[in-house]
Amino acid sequence: KTLLNLHAVYQQTKEKKVSTYLANATELANELKISKWIAECFYTRGLFEYGKGNFAAAKKQYQEALTLFEKDKNQTRAATMIYNIGILEVYTGNYAKANESFFKTLKIYEFLDKKDLMSNCYSAIGNVYGRQGNSKMEEEFHLKSLKLRMELKDNYGIAASYINIGNVYGRRKMYDTALSYYFKGLKLG
Repeated sequence: KTLLNLHAVYQQTKEKKVSTYLANATELANELKISKWIAECFYTRGLFEYGKGNFAAAKKQYQEALTLFEKDKNQTRAATMIYNIGILEVYTGNYAKANESFFKTLKIYEFLDKKDLMSNCYSAIGNVYGRQGNSKMEEEFHLKSLKLRMELKDNYGIAASYINIGNVYGRRKMYDTALSYYFKGLKLG
């Protein structure tokens, strides 16, 4: 865990140290045969590749982590991997697969009653529908996200939802309504 934390600290500044810490963490996790930490190493390597724009490599690492988290029955971490794979699908323009990942993640979070993470899924799904030009579904999912975030009193999340809803109205050329949502978000942000 410490090696992975060091990796995170140096990730932005010293790429050689990052690789060393990640390699050492992976070696130690494999040596100790601790599945959880092996999976975390795959996940961390996926984040590193994602940060460098190597989406195919990131996806491979997330899938390796997913396999181990599922084997360990760690539903929360497995859902995180599925969600991250969905994000990669968005960046590569594969919107159907992205939403497939987000809906699968949503189902897990609903089962686990993780409302904060459910709201993130609703938002991601809404964003994908927006990229596909489905304004009605985009708005529906951003409103679902907003509702949960209000229940949770998550001001940052509420602000993000207002901005997302403002974007929906902006694309509809309903600029006054869009601005009202942007200002609501601005007041909270």
